[in-house]
Parts: sequence; C-alpha cells; structure tokens
Amino acid sequence: MPKIPAGVYTIVLAYNTRSDLGILSSKRKVNIESLSYETLQQRYDAAQKANRPTAMAKASKELLARWKNRRVKPGQICKLETLRFGKKPEAGKLSAAVRWYPGKEGIRVEIDVADATFSINPKALHMGSSISLFFAPSGFDDTRTRFTIAPSGDEDAPLIETDKGGPIKALWKRTEDGYRITASVPYSSIKGHPKGWTLVPVDAIVNSMTPDGRCALMAGAPGQPVDKPGNSSRFYAGLVRK
Repeated sequence: MPKIPAGVYTIVLAYNTRSDLGILSSKRKVNIESLSYETLQQRYDAAQKANRPTAMAKASKELLARWKNRRVKPGQICKLETLRFGKKPEAGKLSAAVRWYPGKEGIRVEIDVADATFSINPKALHMGSSISLFFAPSGFDDTRTRFTIAPSGDEDAPLIETDKGGPIKALWKRTEDGYRITASVPYSSIKGHPKGWTLVPVDAIVNSMTPDGRCALMAGAPGQPVDKPGNSSRFYAGLVRK
C-alpha cells in the first residue's frame, strides 16, 4: 500500500438507497498526521507501561522526525495570536511576540507583550498578566513542562510557577504598552530533556484579565489545526537547535 503524505484530506462516501432519496453522500475530513501521532502515542504509552526506555526513545525519535514542516529557527519571531481561551480582544489590546534562542546550557526566551489591561494575580498567575512557556522534549505530553512568569516584584525576580520544571531565571520591565520578559531556562530544568537534541517542541501563551474576563492567546504550530489545541504538545512548533 503506498504511503499517504501527511495532511488533511476530505473523504467522500457515496451509496445507493432503495428509497426516493437516490444517492446519499457524506464528507469527512481526516488528518493523516493525527492518525500517525495517535499510533506513535500508543507505542510510546505501551513502552512506558512496560518500562522499556529504548522503545520509548524510538517512538519519540520517529515522532520528532515528523516536525520538519513546523520548525522555528533561533531568533525567529513567533506571534501569539491564536485564541486559546476567552474572547479575543480588540486589535492592539493584547498581543505578544516570542523569540527562542537555544544555547549550550539552556534556552533563552524573549517575550514582548502589549497588554492594555495590565494586572497581576499572585495567587493564580495565569489569571492575570503573564506568559506561559511550554516544552515537550519527547514530543509527547508526559514530558510537557510549563513555566508561567508574571511581571511583578523586582525586575530581576518576577513571579514564577511551574508544574514539573526546575529553577529558571527571568528578568522583566514595563514598556510603554505592556511589558518585556527575558527568561533563561536550563536544559536540566526541562523534564525529559535528551542530550544532543536537534529539535524540541515548544509553545507559549500570553494571559491577561480583560474587561470580558480572562483571555489567553497562543502561538500554535504553523499550518496546524487549532480548533481544539488543549494542552497537547502535538500542536507545538518545533524549535531547532541551529
């Protein structure tokens, strides 16, 4: 059976009936890449359950090889403009641009944010002005690490929270229309980070509490479906090392 290239395809099913309806047809979109992801996810989960790290690494390597059409180069501007949560504000009220710079010891991330409703929620950082950074070295959700940074406190000590990650350093400052954050994320602080990596899935979300409630905008991988992004790393962009 020939290999079908990855992409979204429309399948049309048509069948005859014995009624006066004649020929009925049904159209359905199928994402070939999603099917491949699900298959590899099953292999990865089975290997993890059986404690077979070699098989886990093999599934991860095969998955990461498929990120070739969704790459982000070091220093490339990634705009956060895909609605993740809430109601999208008016133009100019909330926007962000992220740049990723892989280094020898870790990844430096620079984020410029325009936020017309700047506010901080110290008890729940994502419910106020903040940035969330996501890393998934294996390509699967079990290695997904989140860091949320809020521009509050001393400029060299913003508020930071994480789910699975280790310590990171960050700086922040207010700007004319929002704020700027620079974060240094050591590879050792990213769960499941492999040595000698060439690509790691990443994403970022800008959060704000607007007059219409909480709003979150994400980067989303170029050319990928974003109707139900959730937290799945399958929608992340692939950061290349060089």
